[in-house]
Amino acid sequence: MLLLLVGCGSGPSPAATSAEHLRQLARLCGNYASVHKGKMPTDVDELKKFAKTFDKSGADTDSFFVSPRDNEPYVLKLNVTMSMPGIGKKMLLAYEKTGVGGKRFVAYNTVEVEEVDEARFNELIAGK
Repeated sequence: MLLLLVGCGSGPSPAATSAEHLRQLARLCGNYASVHKGKMPTDVDELKKFAKTFDKSGADTDSFFVSPRDNEPYVLKLNVTMSMPGIGKKMLLAYEKTGVGGKRFVAYNTVEVEEVDEARFNELIAGK
């Protein structure tokens, strides 16, 4: 029985955390665009500054910008237009720089997040 309890309470896995971070980043981009009449930030620093002013909870918003799986900053494509699922073109917004085991989590402008293999990732980068 003791062995079963050892794993309990260890918190979310790095994969679950990475997916949630990307979802939060996508939402943050959507909030930024909403406040700024559809315009996206010009760089990550501008988005980080907005995150600190937008989130009054005192949460460590800087942690949302780094993947716990590959310990690298997420790559953000800030030249996309935010959209809602089923409306407009679904475009790559952010992704893990390296990922793990040949797979990466990606976020879309629709705030959807999924884990893709390298073949699919290359299609997304190419705009397919």
